[in-house]
Amino acid sequence: MCYSPYSYLNASIILVGYVAQNTFLQYWYYCLKQKEVSDWKIQPERNRNQSGDLWFLPCLSNKPGRGLHHRILTALNLSLAVAFAFFVSELCINGRSKMSFAPVSGYGLHQIFTDLLIAYMYENIAEYYWHRLLHIGPLYRSFHKVHHYYKSPEPFDDMMMHPLEALCYYCILYGPPFLFTCHVYSFAAYMTFMGLTGTLDHSGIKMNIYGIYDTRDHDKHHSHFNVNFGFPHPFLDILHGTYDGCFLGKIITPQKKKSL
Repeated sequence: MCYSPYSYLNASIILVGYVAQNTFLQYWYYCLKQKEVSDWKIQPERNRNQSGDLWFLPCLSNKPGRGLHHRILTALNLSLAVAFAFFVSELCINGRSKMSFAPVSGYGLHQIFTDLLIAYMYENIAEYYWHRLLHIGPLYRSFHKVHHYYKSPEPFDDMMMHPLEALCYYCILYGPPFLFTCHVYSFAAYMTFMGLTGTLDHSGIKMNIYGIYDTRDHDKHHSHFNVNFGFPHPFLDILHGTYDGCFLGKIITPQKKKSL
């Protein structure tokens, strides 16, 4: 069987982009700016203060303080992410999705933006409720507890999760072109933003887009467990009273726990 070169390209982008982004964050902050850790780290008191060997290769790194089977799980889940990118590309290229490859001039910039907005809304809604379900006792103990080993995650820690959880997350992440009409440029922008924020959320580094995104939100989820379930935006947490943080300059604390 002959596969499209675009599928290989997309899979390579996922692999190289992920490793490059985490490597940059690890080197720039945890190596070069270690002495100023209190200025940029969300939880400086939980700083591991060491990089170990080959920290830029998650399957080979011996960075101290990592969880049981960290190298195996991160390598496996990164491989799953690359495989998803490859086969989703194949399905889309072969017309087995609702993805559009129409010229921008005929499709319209407004429609490209609309497709992007729908993809964002879908992902935020699906991810919030899926994440809430993962915190129900049996599901948490069987699957999600692996990911919560880190109370203050650092670069490359985001792939530390149960492979079945990773598989379900990738199904949500790559869902838009199979559920809605989605232009290829809209999907590319959506995946770029999700990839960047997914890595930043588990970097332990302070970064934010005012009123839209803040890495402190998900970091607090890891340290406090029962708040800030949404990704990447806090809107559903605010709606459901599960947000704990600062939004538009206002400090918001969780309301009394609500059922789903």
